[in-house]
Amino acid sequence: MGPRVLLLRTPETPPETDRYEAALNRASFSPLSLPVLETTLENLDHLSRIVRGEDDNGTVEGVIVTSARAVDACGNAGADIDWRAVRFYAVGPATATMLARLPNPPCDVRGTDSGTAERLAHVIVQDAARNERLLYLTGDKNRDKLSRVVREGLGDGVLSELRVYATRGVLDFESHLSRALGGQTGT
Repeated sequence: MGPRVLLLRTPETPPETDRYEAALNRASFSPLSLPVLETTLENLDHLSRIVRGEDDNGTVEGVIVTSARAVDACGNAGADIDWRAVRFYAVGPATATMLARLPNPPCDVRGTDSGTAERLAHVIVQDAARNERLLYLTGDKNRDKLSRVVREGLGDGVLSELRVYATRGVLDFESHLSRALGGQTGT
C-alpha cells in the first residue's frame, strides 16, 4: 500500500463508490476519510404525529423535501407510517428515489424535475390549493426562498415548517483524529 492520505470529509456509502478514495487508490495512495460534520435527526415524534393527523393543527396534504436528510427523517419517524397517502414535493430525482425506498413509500411525488428549491416552490404554487396544509421539512441551515415564494403565492397559513435535522461538528472528532494519526497529537 502507498503513502497514507487523510481526507477530512465524509466518504460516500458504500465506501467503494467514493470517487475520491477510488482515485487515490488508483494513484497508489492509502486514503482514510475522517468525517468532520455529522447530521442529527430531531423532532421525529412531532413529524410522526403530524403525518398521522394527531397534531393540534390537523393533517397535512403535502410534505416538501429538499434534501436526503429530510427523507432520512421520514424514514426514521416510524416504520408504521403509511406514506402512500401523503403527497410529496421533491426537489430532484435523487430525492424522489430516496422517497421510493421508504417503508410504505408515497405514490404521489411531484416537482422532481425542478432541480432547485426556488423552482420547486413555483411548482408548488402552481399545484397546491390555497386551503391545503403543506409541511416543509428543513434543517438548521436552510434558506428561506422556498418558504417565501410559497407563502407569497398561496398565503401565510398554508405552509408549516418543521426542523427535522441539524448539522454539527463530530462530537468525538479529536479522538478519531488522534487514532487516525496513530496516537500522535500536536500543538
